[in-house]
Amino acid sequence: MNPETVNAAVAEIEKQLAALKKAMEGAPTMPGGRSQGTQKPVMGGGRAGGATPEMMAQNQQRFLAVREATAAIADQVLVLKGNQARIEQEDVIAELESIIGLANQEKATGTAALTQNIIDARQKAFTEKAAKLGISLRGGMGGRGGSYTPPPGGFKYNDK
Repeated sequence: MNPETVNAAVAEIEKQLAALKKAMEGAPTMPGGRSQGTQKPVMGGGRAGGATPEMMAQNQQRFLAVREATAAIADQVLVLKGNQARIEQEDVIAELESIIGLANQEKATGTAALTQNIIDARQKAFTEKAAKLGISLRGGMGGRGGSYTPPPGGFKYNDK
């Protein structure tokens, strides 16, 4: 993975963390992360006067902003994982394919077909996300980066 890709992913994560922080500004919290309103609690656990529509709309906007930022951060982590994400995907597909093999041995064609549908859906989703994020779908030598090319003429053994 080239440094520009890493820097871009880190910059996007920082941007999304700032968006998370902004989304949470004004959200009253108590130590431990529990929400605390401006009104005192009343018997029964409710709040005096209840939640206003404005408060509910603010909370919904905050929730959507947090969800969007965390999804963007997860995408950038996937970019940083690069080759590892592809390998994990291949491992999951291999496990599902072994289930298909067992289902076929047991003549459970419905289970085999359903499992194949799951594989197809996962591969399609991963391919689309990889294309969107610029992740290579082909493996290669060289560990995490996947960009290693052997020297011209191949390797030569030298026992001196």
